[in-house]
Amino acid sequence: MVLVLAGRNYRETKIMKILCMVCQIDDLSRFRGQANRVTDQWAPARTEGRSAINCGFGFGLLGHQVDIMSNTFENKQVNENVRLINTYPADAYYDIVYSVRTHIYRGNCGRQFNSITHENHNPKFAAQMKKDFPSMEFFGNVSLITNMYQKPGMQVDPRVLPFLYPIPCLPGLDKQGFVPYHWDKNKKEQKIWIYNGRLPYNGFQTALTILRHLRDHYKYNLKVYKFTNTLPSHGWSGVVPAEADILREFNVTSIEADKQSYFDVVTTLQQMDMCLTFGDPCYPGAGAWDMISLGKLFFYSTIQNWVPHGINEMFRLPWCFSGYDLDSAVKEKVNRIISNPKQCVDDFQNSIAYYSYPNWKPLMEKILAEKHKGT
Repeated sequence: MVLVLAGRNYRETKIMKILCMVCQIDDLSRFRGQANRVTDQWAPARTEGRSAINCGFGFGLLGHQVDIMSNTFENKQVNENVRLINTYPADAYYDIVYSVRTHIYRGNCGRQFNSITHENHNPKFAAQMKKDFPSMEFFGNVSLITNMYQKPGMQVDPRVLPFLYPIPCLPGLDKQGFVPYHWDKNKKEQKIWIYNGRLPYNGFQTALTILRHLRDHYKYNLKVYKFTNTLPSHGWSGVVPAEADILREFNVTSIEADKQSYFDVVTTLQQMDMCLTFGDPCYPGAGAWDMISLGKLFFYSTIQNWVPHGINEMFRLPWCFSGYDLDSAVKEKVNRIISNPKQCVDDFQNSIAYYSYPNWKPLMEKILAEKHKGT
């Protein structure tokens, strides 16, 4: 069988054995306690961990035999192609290993794909990793970070190695890929998800203005679902003034991150009419890629101004709010979104289009079909 991508032919890849290593950065399961830990693919994790799980299921859809490894997992065969493991045998060999950031496989493999992040990658790091792990290949996970590291010594492939959203095993998916825009503008009761940041900051003022305008101008009866990960263990257990106004003025259901699995989060998001979260030039924002991939009407507020090393492709879309916007500017942007909601959703989805399975599949097949380029 011959596949075609951008006018070039390449042979379908053989069935490979692939290991996806789940980066344990800020694994939220630790807050749940031993009895309530999530030990399967629905374990909560930051994007660095989520990418390996989601991509692992994607590799399985391509027909490869996949192990997804995390020390939080119980050993489990999820489907015909995907297995969860908590350690790999000392003598294991994998054709491909997928890892993120500085989470490195030290066993025997044909090629290791390392999806870099801007916090750690530099010429010194790249040179040392190539020396220690000759099978290493570096990729960016968005085009901005890929382009940023096309510099001497970085050794980053010029193509994106994309993440994959939504997770292919998500219940209710009609087909693999982004869920198309869907929103009933005329429904008066609207469920809206809002995000409470890691620590108190001015993002709540923007959220409050958006909520008030949706209620007062558009007459929506809002059911607010406030997701928070500002746990007492982070040194904060109170509320900030704008958050207090939200709690007082609206029908709010508080969702505490430490009590949620990833399954809980994404299935709740599926039930929402609208979603609101915050990001910055180098950080997509909690749940942003999930919200976009699920086709939700999306209010996205930025906290910082753009910086030269910014890698968040969604940040620069004209639909974004700024934490520095006056209330009048926030209301005007809400009006623009409500008057053209499909274009708003489509633009956000297009900004990360390669994360959708129909686009992810040929990009990944092309990379998998190649031989290791060495140093």
